[in-house]
Order: sequence, then structure tokens, then C-alpha cells
Amino acid sequence: MKRWKDEWKYTVARAEETEELSFFKRLEPEVQLFRFEKYERSYEELSDEEKKEQDHFIYNGLKYAHKVIDTRQCDVVVLDEVLGLLDLGLLKTEELVEMLENRSDDQLIIMTGRQIPDELIPYTDAVYCISTVKESQC
Repeated sequence: MKRWKDEWKYTVARAEETEELSFFKRLEPEVQLFRFEKYERSYEELSDEEKKEQDHFIYNGLKYAHKVIDTRQCDVVVLDEVLGLLDLGLLKTEELVEMLENRSDDQLIIMTGRQIPDELIPYTDAVYCISTVKESQC
């Protein structure tokens, strides 16, 4: 992977630093993680004021992710739960397609979520369906 000498750019929704997030932070600047939730509750459970704040947070995160992709600032971009934004109607498939069309051939973009629209599949290199086989109860 090529080395980039850009300033620190890392978008994390929650204030607490988890082990997974610190792992991604160590991979910078080649890998950048974008998370789009600000609250621990689901979008549907938020008050109107919180939804307005969340919408603004999502808009800014997407705008910045688009810039990172367009300017080739890193090799790997992780758009965590971006497909969920499509489910909620907060992002249009066409907007995500535009981001994918602008990526360079050597840039890897990982999108997570529960469902992928058929319209996005032609713009992907691989699609995985991951399911839980066993989960520990804490």
C-alpha cells in the first residue's frame, strides 16, 4: 500500500474509544473508517431534534467520505453501515453509485449493512452475506 502524508482524518461517531476503533486508527492514513451514527439508539428511536442533529452528522460524514474517495487520500475506505442509510431513506442509491464511480481502480471501498440494493451490485467487486452461527450471551 502506498503511504500518504495527509493530516489525521478519522470520523468516529461515538465518543468512547473501542478496541475495534483503535485498531482502525492504527491503520491510518492508508485506511479510513467512516461511521454514521452519533447515538447508540436506532434512528427510529431518536427525538425530532436528535434526528435533525443525526442528519447533519450523516451529511457531513458522507461529504467528507466523498472527498476522501475523490482525492485518493487513502487506499481503503470503510463506510460502516452506509447501506443502512439507504434503508432509512437518508441516502439515495444514486449518491452512493456516484461515490463508487469516482474511486480509483486501486482503491478498496468496504460498505457494510444488512441489505444491498441490486443497483449497487454492478459497482462492487464482491458482495458477502455474513450471518451469525453462534453468539455468546454476556
